[in-house]
Amino acid sequence: MRRTALSAALLLGALVAAMPAARAAPATDLRALVDRLVVQPRVGDVALAPDGAHLALQMAQDDKTIIVVLRRSDGGIAAHMGFGADTHVVDPVWVSPHVVLARLMKRVDKHEAPLGTGIVYRLDVRDGEAAALNSQMSGVLRGTEARGTGAELLDGLADDDEHVLLHLQGFEDLAPIPEVHRSELATGRITLVARSPVANAGFVTDAKGQVRIAQGSPANDVFETWYRESDEAEWQRLHRAEGEGLAWYALGFSEDGQRILFQRQQAQGPSRLEWRTIDGGEWSTAWSHPVFDPGAIQWSGNGTPIGVRPAGGDRATTFFDDADPVAGVHRDLAKLLAGKAVHVGPAAGPEGLRLVTSYSDRDPGSFHLWNPATKRLERIAALLDGVEASTLATSTPFSFKARDGLELHGFLTRPTGAAAGPVPMVLMPHGGPIGVHDDGTFDETVQLLAQAGYGVLQVNFRGSSSRGSAFLDAGRGQWGAAMQRDLEDAVAWANAEGHAAPGRWCAVGASYGAYASMLALANDPAMFACGVGEVGLYDLTTWEESADVGRVRRAREAVGNSIGDVDRAAISPIQRVAQIEDPVLLHAGALDQRTPPAQTTAFAEALRKAGVPVDAKVYEGEGHGLYALKNRRDRALRLLNFLRQHLPPAG
Repeated sequence: MRRTALSAALLLGALVAAMPAARAAPATDLRALVDRLVVQPRVGDVALAPDGAHLALQMAQDDKTIIVVLRRSDGGIAAHMGFGADTHVVDPVWVSPHVVLARLMKRVDKHEAPLGTGIVYRLDVRDGEAAALNSQMSGVLRGTEARGTGAELLDGLADDDEHVLLHLQGFEDLAPIPEVHRSELATGRITLVARSPVANAGFVTDAKGQVRIAQGSPANDVFETWYRESDEAEWQRLHRAEGEGLAWYALGFSEDGQRILFQRQQAQGPSRLEWRTIDGGEWSTAWSHPVFDPGAIQWSGNGTPIGVRPAGGDRATTFFDDADPVAGVHRDLAKLLAGKAVHVGPAAGPEGLRLVTSYSDRDPGSFHLWNPATKRLERIAALLDGVEASTLATSTPFSFKARDGLELHGFLTRPTGAAAGPVPMVLMPHGGPIGVHDDGTFDETVQLLAQAGYGVLQVNFRGSSSRGSAFLDAGRGQWGAAMQRDLEDAVAWANAEGHAAPGRWCAVGASYGAYASMLALANDPAMFACGVGEVGLYDLTTWEESADVGRVRRAREAVGNSIGDVDRAAISPIQRVAQIEDPVLLHAGALDQRTPPAQTTAFAEALRKAGVPVDAKVYEGEGHGLYALKNRRDRALRLLNFLRQHLPPAG
């Protein structure tokens, strides 16, 4: 019997034992529900070798993460790469038929979440040898001011199996001017290829692997794009956007290298994708949408951009050329993966196999192999293994107009199996707030709430990304003002549409979402029955002085630009506790540098003094969000029990 990639995973025994199919837990069994949906994926990522002979799987193993390479011919283990306890080797990428690269992360000190080391490791499946690829580069940096630096893969060089391009980057503002190095896979020997003409930059290569674009932000509200004809040519500044100027973000080159694809901001409305010719600088539109910015790009095998999905709404990919072979694969997959966002990898081996990644509101991510000859789609692994997508809730896009006429978009998720009519509803504002948006893809908290009998309303208030620069800028200086009113208008819309009813709401949010949730309770206590704040900021007068954003000049400037020149005390939830009447649940991370736990403990104490019922917990070892599975499950159970007590679920 011919072994398939899925059966190959089963050969790894306890390492990758397939999880038994989880049965839908009764609504009353909250612990079973949490255990079903809050999981640590066995397989976190998959990569297919260029010759189609091997699969590289990123796999969780006890207290570490390893890379396991499987032979497709017999399902056996060809090689693996892993290190000691609390180390995590992640993001496998094949750069030749025999070599896979991955990043090393480590759990350090008391942190539950691993931190990036900036080291790229290579694994050669021919001899099973694993070694640090950028060890020489790290040695160059040792003893310098650049303590927060490391490397990441920039280009695997599709036509060169002996070398790759590494981008030397900074983790923080301590980084030097970014550079690109050509690294020899066998020895790790490096050669400088490019040094950016602008600080805090990224690079773009063409189909031949030449570094021809450098672009970055040397200061707040400044974005520069630089171009050169080849690796030997000098850099020339192509564009500079400053203040209210409109930026160009280079995404990639055409196959022949004679055109650059840019995401261009517009004075009004969403950004567009436009081609710009190298000779003459003539523009032509590649893609535009009436509402949303460009989202995920579909790439060809040599890194040429060939299609795009919108950042909101429809999950289908639009191709710049419908005759492209990858467009044909998407059409073949349209029925098999209906309703899912799909990314198709390059053709591999004589069979032309392709790795297909899909995700949706009911699937955080699944990996498949597509055989174009047999038209067969074979599932390899899923992040939420053992849970049938059909048992989960659907997030439906909606739109409405705010009180000032601005059109807003969001997602409504009704409880699983709920009858038509009002249901207990959770308002869940996203974090950020500027430059972040909800996209309707799988959200662990949304699905937990829907399975437990609650509807969830997510709205992309002004200041969110995905709608163009003018929409994003409309949120600046609107903390506690227009952004907050957008949330109130969304609640009113849901009530008017018959999805919810006054007094049957709970506000639940993290980071800025926690801030907005607490203001919602203060502004309209009769509308809400309770509120939940997680890793939140509640006192804007003291936040920056203790947070990481207060220690770096550019971060302070960015925060000031976001909040605006306003009375910060007046828009701080801690100053509004006298207006909060509903019970509150708070969670924080003891090691959180973005919103330090003192924000939570001080707010909890102020609530208690005001007579507001409050339950607060600080998780040791956690930062700005929970990482450890035991803590994620504890948080989920506390959330659902709190809601059940103060807002009984549907049914």
